[in-house]
This record gives sequence, C-alpha cells and structure tokens, in this order.
Amino acid sequence: MNIERSILISFLGNYVTNNVVAALVALIPASAAAASVITPQYIAYVVFAAIVIGIFAWWHLSSLPRSNALMTGVVFGIVGFAIALLTAFITGISGVLAQTGSLAQVATVIPNFGP
Repeated sequence: MNIERSILISFLGNYVTNNVVAALVALIPASAAAASVITPQYIAYVVFAAIVIGIFAWWHLSSLPRSNALMTGVVFGIVGFAIALLTAFITGISGVLAQTGSLAQVATVIPNFGP
C-alpha cells in the first residue's frame, strides 16, 4: 500500500471538505431559528462532505487491488483521521500565532486540542 498517496489524498480531501464545501454551504441562507442546532446549512454541509469524502475514498481505493480491500480501507480511514487532526492542530496553532504574535498565547491554546 502506498502510504504517501493515502496522506496526500487525505490532505486534499480535508482541504476540499473544510474550505470548498464550507464555502458552498455558506451560500445557503442562514436559518431564522438561532436556537436550533440542525439548520439547513448544517444538513447541507453533512451531505456535501459525505459526497466529497466518498469521491475521494473511491478515487484512492479504485486503483488498489481487491484482495485486501478491507484492510486498505481501514488504513486509509485511520490515515485520513490522523491527517484531519494534524491539520486542525497546525491550523489552530498558526492561526493563534498569526493573530496574536505571541508564543505565550499559543501555549495557552494547546491544551484545548486535547480530548
């Protein structure tokens, strides 16, 4: 199995989901009921993200042999999850550093990334 390909496709899928899908969903008007958690934007994001993730998973898994498809899919899922966590961590740290310019402020934010 090509781990490098898994990492690159996971990163690209994460980028597309978090930026492109979020931008498309932002075009949907916000709902008037602010107290509701499930809004049309939320539902659209979940649906579009599932479609995008399905396309990227199909793209990655279609070129691999069918003999160990389950194991390949599990490894791809774990790599994708790890890439999403790592991307969120790096984005959060660099965002705080860019906004505040203070490493001390970054140190106070790091515990927020734990469970």
